Amino acid sequence: KHWVPIGGNARDDSASYNVFSGTLEGNGHCIRNLCVVGNHKYVGLFGALGGARIRNLGIESGVVMGASRAAGLSGYIRSGTVIENCYNKANVSGDASIGGIAGMISGTDCRILNCYNVGAVSGNASYAGIAGYLSSAAKGCVIENSYHGGSCAVAIVGNTNSAATG
Repeated sequence: KHWVPIGGNARDDSASYNVFSGTLEGNGHCIRNLCVVGNHKYVGLFGALGGARIRNLGIESGVVMGASRAAGLSGYIRSGTVIENCYNKANVSGDASIGGIAGMISGTDCRILNCYNVGAVSGNASYAGIAGYLSSAAKGCVIENSYHGGSCAVAIVGNTNSAATG
């Protein structure tokens, strides 16, 4: 059965979607066989995060396929979100803004800390092992002590808007 992302999973940019803004403490648990397949935006375990904290969680296996803003953990990350001590081993693919941990980061003070991806990541534009795209609104964002070891030509960040700061 296909997973419906927590928050997100919109057919287009004009569609409304919920944003997860709580805390998920994974306590070292992992999710196996995550399956998100469709021509949607904002897809992954979470579609969209805003002011959320996701910790100590792994995606052990699976496949995530979306139109854009797709990732193993979260397709879209907004201001104040922290993803810490997480990993992705699922294969992720889509058109643009595709990443192992985050598809697109757009907001202030987002943090990806101590995370890794070893799943295959592929796309047509803005794709990478950790985060596919940092938008112009990505201010003060940090990706620290994180790595990519899967198949993808770009390791950490696929594309960064020139106005983004870290």
